[in-house]
Amino acid sequence: MEHDERDPNAFRDQIKNAVAAAGAVTAAFVPAASAVATNPQVQALVTDVINGIADTDDDFIGQGEFGFGTRREIPDTLRAPTDEEFPGVPAHRRTFLTDGDASYNAYFRLRRCEPT
Repeated sequence: MEHDERDPNAFRDQIKNAVAAAGAVTAAFVPAASAVATNPQVQALVTDVINGIADTDDDFIGQGEFGFGTRREIPDTLRAPTDEEFPGVPAHRRTFLTDGDASYNAYFRLRRCEPT
């Protein structure tokens, strides 16, 4: 997931207020545009467009998986160098994720934990 604000309308009130203020300023300086700039339906449409562009909702990017094959492969993986395959990123495994617009690599570094 791409974690944003979790709320698609997180900034909608601020956007609505800014659009209304811009409409008032436009009407004051361009009287011919007053009817359009102060029209509530036009302001609502502009607010919706800007709010959509802000894209503050969380987005599903994709999912990936990788396996170890057998239980015996896990110790070999833990002993393997963590930076040979992914220069600059110490990781044992990588999963590529994309939603068509954005692409991400999720890197995983494994370590053995002793049972408590």
